[in-house]
Amino acid sequence: PVRALELIVRHAEDEEYGEVRVAVNVAELESRFHTQMLRFLGVAAMLVLSLTTGMILLLRSVNRDLEAARRTENFVAAVTHELRTPVAAIKLYGEMLQEGWVDDPEKLKEYYRRIVRETGRLETLVENVLEKSQLARREVAPEEGDVNAVIESLAPSLQTLGPEGVQDLEFVLGRDLPPVMLIPEAVRSIVSNLVENARKYAPVPTDAAAP
Repeated sequence: PVRALELIVRHAEDEEYGEVRVAVNVAELESRFHTQMLRFLGVAAMLVLSLTTGMILLLRSVNRDLEAARRTENFVAAVTHELRTPVAAIKLYGEMLQEGWVDDPEKLKEYYRRIVRETGRLETLVENVLEKSQLARREVAPEEGDVNAVIESLAPSLQTLGPEGVQDLEFVLGRDLPPVMLIPEAVRSIVSNLVENARKYAPVPTDAAAP
């Protein structure tokens, strides 16, 4: 093979070698291989991390949407149930008056008061639905305001809902309260719901002493 490959040797007897060995330094090749492997593993890790993060964010978004849909469904069901009561009462008293079932002037006044009361209750429920729709449709930023002023603005509409015209609601507000960050529509909705639930589920005698 020395003559066939026309290799140059120092000694003539070296031309009689029966085999030729070639030594190659593979250290550089191994270094390049390890560098490329590390780059590949880094890219693969970044892809896996990106996919995992994307899936987590997607699942959270889907869960938030599902939770919002469930809350909306529950709210609609509750409002639908609440609307039936004043509508049925208004219809009942209206039909009785239309058919002339009541001749007593005091009874007539009482029925009219009940119709006005249930109409006010219905109006409050509709306003709550509209306010919730507005709050869900747009991002509302809290603003600085007076809690007492917001609650006192509800007094005329809430106090007219008392049975038979009796004022069953009294506002006892703390004085000299500092301004706070609030959303007026949300505060009004919360207070209205509290009053409605108290009247419906926790009624007290009108002559009961205030706590």
